Amino acid sequence: MYIVTGTIAIAPEFREATLDLFGKYVDIVRKEYGLVTYDVCEDVKTPCRFRFYQEWDTKEALLRHTQADTTATFRAALSAMKVSSIEIARFNAEIDAS
Repeated sequence: MYIVTGTIAIAPEFREATLDLFGKYVDIVRKEYGLVTYDVCEDVKTPCRFRFYQEWDTKEALLRHTQADTTATFRAALSAMKVSSIEIARFNAEIDAS
């Protein structure tokens, strides 16, 4: 399993637009082949800071997602929200079946 997590902080004037953008994008991503989970939430102590968490069955599924046109469109739209910081971490997590 492949895990991607991180945070994105945007300018306050783009909060509502970012919520809408994430809402539409999550609906699309949750239909992608190989996705286990995809969640986004806003930090309750730091408005306009969003944490995302993804789990993918395989590396190929994750690569297909990162190279998808919908992901490129999302990234372009997000960049218009005056992103002040972005942190992303990727992990290869093996599941212990014991």
